[in-house]
Amino acid sequence: MKQKILNLLVLVLLPALFLASCTKTLVTKKSALAVNNIGTGDTAVSTVNTGLYQYIATDKNGNIYGLTMHQAYTGADTIYKIDAAGNKTFFYASLQTPGTDTVVIQTQLSCLTADSLGNVYTLSYNNATKIQDVIKISPAGSESVFFSNISQTLSDIQKILIDNSGTLYYYNNEGIRKVAPGGTPTTIYSGVSTFALDNAGNIYFFKTASIAANGNVSLELVRMNPAGVVTVLDNNQGSGFLAQNGQLVNIIDDIAVDNHGNVFVGNLSQYVNANSWTAKNIIYEISRTGIVTTLLPGTNGHVDGSLATAKIGRTISMITDGSGNLYFSETASNYFPGTGSYIRKVTF
Repeated sequence: MKQKILNLLVLVLLPALFLASCTKTLVTKKSALAVNNIGTGDTAVSTVNTGLYQYIATDKNGNIYGLTMHQAYTGADTIYKIDAAGNKTFFYASLQTPGTDTVVIQTQLSCLTADSLGNVYTLSYNNATKIQDVIKISPAGSESVFFSNISQTLSDIQKILIDNSGTLYYYNNEGIRKVAPGGTPTTIYSGVSTFALDNAGNIYFFKTASIAANGNVSLELVRMNPAGVVTVLDNNQGSGFLAQNGQLVNIIDDIAVDNHGNVFVGNLSQYVNANSWTAKNIIYEISRTGIVTTLLPGTNGHVDGSLATAKIGRTISMITDGSGNLYFSETASNYFPGTGSYIRKVTF
């Protein structure tokens, strides 16, 4: 995975690179946050579905789409549709050719998003031509190429989103980029990792605030409006990074934003010293005004319930729906979806 702002930290990031393409990784050292754990009211965590889900999306009708990734070329990458009642149906799959002893995987899917009309978009990488296209799938399941040859590397593009005008946003080693239908991709902002997009066209992402002489990297969460004006929402999200034993290292897996401009951050918090390695999975909420709240405080496991009692695995992909509820795919593993992989929902 290529990230310009963290090239100097590549040795530290090697464990995160085992994640499949389209993963979202950014590293900081967490400073002391104004923690305000929530565990009252009707807010609760529930399990939507179980499966090898890595990427998720939601449409205007409240359906959830989950992309399952089959490792080691054991089968097709498949998108499933889960309706509001929890019914799961097949929606789309990558191409494969049955062989005598093996299955030949012709295409591989990664990333997932949906537009306001209910069309679903994914990346399809052709293993023979080495070309990656953006595929558009209608609500009825018909397929068309939305953008051809957007990349020639399977793991280059790491997230896709689409706005109300049909403009596609994605990020790769060049930064956050966008392309209108029939247009040419342009770079919006260089040197960032994962991002989120709200209905007003504002883009949210973490960027480097400073790099100290000792190598500490300080990050800040910002919002960029359609005119390109950048506003810092929170510069207390990271006070630096030290690649040495005994340090707390946080990997930001993904972020999502609701209709009110509140940002949710899926974070893997790792503490490493000479003799041990521990990890906690935490979800933070950063309000539009920059107030940081610990939404789920890092009790690992899989337990539904209130925010005070629920346990979660590592977040992979995060989205919000029109009602402001948060969905995320998770895995009990720190690397690949597998046994203990779910789609979870936080109902507010």
